[in-house]
Amino acid sequence: MARLSPHFFTEHYRSLIHTVRYGIKYARLRIFLALLGIFERTTDTVITFRTRPLYAKDINHVADELLNTPRFAIVLQGPIMKKYDFTLETVRIYKKVYPGLTVIVSTWDNEDPLYLDRIRAAGAEVLTNTQPTYRGIWNINLQIISARSGIMRAKELGIPYTIKSRTDQRIYERNIRETLYNLISYFPPTKESGLHKRLVVCHEAYKHYNGYFPDMFMCGDTEDLLEYWSAPLLKKEAKYSAFISELYLSYSFRRRKNWPIPRSVQAIWETYRDCMIVLNWNDIDLLWLKYDYFWERRYTHKQRYRQITLANLFVELHFIEWFNIFANMGNKVVSPIHTDKFEDFLKTIHFSEYERNYEDQGHHL
Repeated sequence: MARLSPHFFTEHYRSLIHTVRYGIKYARLRIFLALLGIFERTTDTVITFRTRPLYAKDINHVADELLNTPRFAIVLQGPIMKKYDFTLETVRIYKKVYPGLTVIVSTWDNEDPLYLDRIRAAGAEVLTNTQPTYRGIWNINLQIISARSGIMRAKELGIPYTIKSRTDQRIYERNIRETLYNLISYFPPTKESGLHKRLVVCHEAYKHYNGYFPDMFMCGDTEDLLEYWSAPLLKKEAKYSAFISELYLSYSFRRRKNWPIPRSVQAIWETYRDCMIVLNWNDIDLLWLKYDYFWERRYTHKQRYRQITLANLFVELHFIEWFNIFANMGNKVVSPIHTDKFEDFLKTIHFSEYERNYEDQGHHL
């Protein structure tokens, strides 16, 4: 009779446990897919989805090796997200996937210092800012302080290009530095803009509406980003009939750059054409762990397809739409419907309030 290995039962026990666990996981997946199938048949909808790893240990790819890797910093601004150790794991992922990337976490001095030490140990530089007495409408002052502090640190380190992101967002695209560098090098801004490089944005750039710079994800020359995020802090006595954070930041930036306020759809398109590059969420594989994050592209689910009509202002701009404006704006027609609706929008936004408060609050931090 052949002698059994002393590890025979241990090995087979582990194999059995693995098989059972895989079977349970597969069974759950089959149940989930069956429920999706029922949902599709009852709603006349096609559903697609994707999964992403939460933790750095489950990511094994790295950015392509380059002869000359452009120097980038990424600023994660905001309160630390401890759910899933999300901010901490984001730092670990960035340091693993993007060798040499400078990661700056710009947060608040009331965060747990021991937890911040874990983030530092993961490879990030952590800045702790003091919160102002007045947080501002929609926390605009917190956003300005934490973003500006992080970008200022990138400037002090002599890093030419900066990505401004958030502590509750994560980029999974492994060649993001190469992609962003090639885009801002290949599409220079107009000389009249006064920018060193175009500002690259993602999410909530609308084709026929508002004309502000989406600010959750923003990339460009570090000096340009620092100027953008040097808007004056909002004073408590400042009154607005309709306050939009992005519009406040964009208005302040336009004033400092001596750009006109866009008062037509055509003027919005000129800003896109001359100063910006608009990307899709998928282009950078962006995850924003907030609100209805389980919608892979939250503005393209079925209800949105029904709403995106000629009369709808909220048509989100993606790279293809941006490129068509950049390359062939002279051949595009602004419909009378959009002209009328944009004029209605201007009636709800009193730029005189932005003008008065901008002058009252001072032009810089």
